[in-house]
Amino acid sequence: MRHRAPLLISIVALVIALLGAAPYAEAHGVWHALFAHNAHKVDGIHASRTPRAGRLLPLDTTGKFPASVVPAGAQGPAGPVGPAGPSEAFSRFRVGPVSLPTTSESIGHLDLGAGAYMIVAKAWFENIGLGTAGVSCTLQTGSATDRTDFDLTGASLAVPVPFVLAHELTSPGAVDLNCADGGGVVDVRASDIKITAVKVGSLTTSEQT
Repeated sequence: MRHRAPLLISIVALVIALLGAAPYAEAHGVWHALFAHNAHKVDGIHASRTPRAGRLLPLDTTGKFPASVVPAGAQGPAGPVGPAGPSEAFSRFRVGPVSLPTTSESIGHLDLGAGAYMIVAKAWFENIGLGTAGVSCTLQTGSATDRTDFDLTGASLAVPVPFVLAHELTSPGAVDLNCADGGGVVDVRASDIKITAVKVGSLTTSEQT
């Protein structure tokens, strides 16, 4: 009986130890589970890689928020007005009719400042006389000219005649449409006379051979 007492005491101590450790282990395991469950939160707020309402958003690699979540700043003041562009257009017209002289004179005129220009002109011509008129017209600015010679029979219908020039004026000048009907029993009249010049930034002209 003396030998059984120490054995019995050892068994009772082992049982008490096992029963006491179980609640701690259980509690310890629950604490680890709660920690893993909340790992994606900061003070109970969820995190998100993209902007979402009620979520934390991480900074980018430069330490800044993405541009998509930063509001645009206020619009700045308007800048100064820049220089005028390279293109300006100038046009002048004359309704007519204008009787053509027997020697060349201006029937259309347009003043121009210095610069490079593309110039076009047009007029309608009719001969209300009896004979055939040999009409000669020249669009001219500076040393540049565009000349057209044509015949108009008596009592003919009005015909349009176009002109075109490309020229650079080194100083203020003008462009004129000069015409003559050659004289005789003719009466040539011009109407709807128009001259238009477009100023350009640069101009290159060349002769085709």
